[in-house]
Amino acid sequence: MLLIFGVAAYGVGANICYTLGWITELFWSGGNPVRTESQRKKIFLTGFVFSSALTTMPMWLAALIWVMNKLTRR
Repeated sequence: MLLIFGVAAYGVGANICYTLGWITELFWSGGNPVRTESQRKKIFLTGFVFSSALTTMPMWLAALIWVMNKLTRR
């Protein structure tokens, strides 16, 4: 049951963050998105890297726990 809740919460959270992207751009630009045109690629890449890291975080944590368990069990 917790897994189902976690997947749903991740989906809702991802959609909220995606929606906040264009909303925050409007705040940064003062309502004129042409002002942020030169920064869009850098901001997009940063968001892409962050979202990829967040999405794969369970895999990295599981791998780290597995390695730590193998190293400490003797």
